[in-house]
Formats: sequence, C-alpha cells, structure tokens
Amino acid sequence: MILLFFLVACQTPSQNSKNNVQFEAAVKDYFDEMWELNPQYAIAMGNHKYDDRLQIPDDQTRSAKRKFILKFKKIFSDFKPASLSVHQQTDRELLLNSLSFSLWSHDIFRSHEWNPSSYNIGPSIDGVLQGKDKTDEEKLRSIAKKLDKSEKYY
Repeated sequence: MILLFFLVACQTPSQNSKNNVQFEAAVKDYFDEMWELNPQYAIAMGNHKYDDRLQIPDDQTRSAKRKFILKFKKIFSDFKPASLSVHQQTDRELLLNSLSFSLWSHDIFRSHEWNPSSYNIGPSIDGVLQGKDKTDEEKLRSIAKKLDKSEKYY
C-alpha cells in the first residue's frame, strides 16, 4: 500500500499530455515572435532569418516589445507547473524569470533613455558578416537593406 501511494505521488505528467504539447507550442511561438521582434538578438544567437531587418529603437518598437512580454508572461503563467514535465517546469520558470527581467528593464531601467551605446548597429552588421549560412553576396544585400533604414535608427 505504501509503495502504491509513493508511485502515485511521484508520477509526473506524460510527455505527450495535452498541456505538454500546448506548452511546447507556446515555446515555439515565443521564440518565433521573439526573433522577429528582436532581429539583432536573433543574429547574435546565430539565427540569420532576419539579417536584412533593422529594428528601429523608437516608441513603437518599445511598445511592441512590452506587449510581447506581457502576452507571454500571461501565457506561461497560465500553465500550472504540476501539469508539465519536470523539464518544462524548469523551462517555464526560466522563461517567466527572463520575461520579468525584460519587463523590469523596459519599465524601470530604461537604458534607451541614458545609454548611447544601445544605439549601435555595428554588432548587427558584424553578426551578418560572421554568419556561415549565406553567400557573401547575400550578406551584402542584407547589410545594404539595413543601412537603407539606418537614418531612422538614429
């Protein structure tokens, strides 16, 4: 009887449970939207899908980022930890912590108001040049598209 109680108490959700599948879909959506919203970060992480995009650091972009943060904080908070696998519970906590930090950075730290080094397209261009997935011609086209938008950046 004690063994049966122990086995029932220690069960974790099935890897294929509905919540696990929904959580994985939410994580995929999170990263797909994050890369699109933060093309410089995507490049820094080796994702060159958005090489030709230049994120303009204006109020519209900051507002879109804040909406993204709040949207995914709610989505991940709505998943009950006990309904997820152990690995997904860890992922959930890491994502929520990262989103909380991003919200704090956006609302409290506000480096865009005082840190001029955040207005630098150099690392983004370097990331395109260092990428291994595209030909030199494709890299130069991506950089040219970025530079066409650089006037709005500053």
